[in-house]
Amino acid sequence: MPVTLEELKKEVEPWINTLCITESFSIARMMDVIDGDDDFYYAFDTFTGKELHSCVGTFIPLKGLVDEEKYDRMVRIWNLNNTEKAI
Repeated sequence: MPVTLEELKKEVEPWINTLCITESFSIARMMDVIDGDDDFYYAFDTFTGKELHSCVGTFIPLKGLVDEEKYDRMVRIWNLNNTEKAI
């Protein structure tokens, strides 16, 4: 179980700029892990703006979980509707 920021960043690195399901059950682009004042946070780009979610929770990476063709379609739709692109 990661306990340092460096360990969390290493765990999240393969999912940076990919689409994920956040713990609030929304689709978002993984941006990074950051050190907050009192916790570590997953940083997501969502349709409504940037969101931080405590690393006490989790996220579900969609790349490799859903069919590749369906994931690619989600990325195309995301990229048409957002400035920051997903991969």
